Amino acid sequence: MSSEITILAHFRAKPETLAALGAALDALVTATRQEPGCLAYDLHVALDDPCRFVLVERWRDAAALEAHFAQPHTQTALAQVPQWLAEGVVISRWRPLAPHHAPAGTDEAAKEA
Repeated sequence: MSSEITILAHFRAKPETLAALGAALDALVTATRQEPGCLAYDLHVALDDPCRFVLVERWRDAAALEAHFAQPHTQTALAQVPQWLAEGVVISRWRPLAPHHAPAGTDEAAKEA
């Protein structure tokens, strides 16, 4: 079984704070993607609500995730972001059932073949 961890973090911004939140999240995403155990760190916004977001994170293992929380950029975000949210963050942790593979027909799948 893989030790990879996927995190889904759902949250809703206060409409009047979208600009400040966006700047903070851009900085967080950019810095986090440079961490050695980060496999993916992608922010998505709902098609029907510009204030609703989900952060999809993939980590090599629990140690990489724990190291992420100790990073200065993560600590800064954890201190700043709550003031811009309309409600608390809902976080769930997931594990893959099988090794990660690209969908058939993609350039990544061709590289795996």
